[in-house]
Amino acid sequence: MCEEGVVILKIDQCIKERNMSVTKLGKESKIQYAQAKNYCSGNMQKVDLNILAQICYALHCDLSDILEYIPPEHRRKNRD
Repeated sequence: MCEEGVVILKIDQCIKERNMSVTKLGKESKIQYAQAKNYCSGNMQKVDLNILAQICYALHCDLSDILEYIPPEHRRKNRD
């Protein structure tokens, strides 16, 4: 666990709410399918801000809709 907390991607939740597939997200955001799949699965160590902007544009959402910061105190409380 990172002592500073973690940032999680919630893109998969957003596309489910919009009945959108990963393939369609890739096409509408003009990113490769593999990138869209990795961003949706949260399988990223580093994110590209331009790609996040493209995803937000395709989903008609704000950055706060697809990212969430979880402080370390909150993670510890949820684990107990």
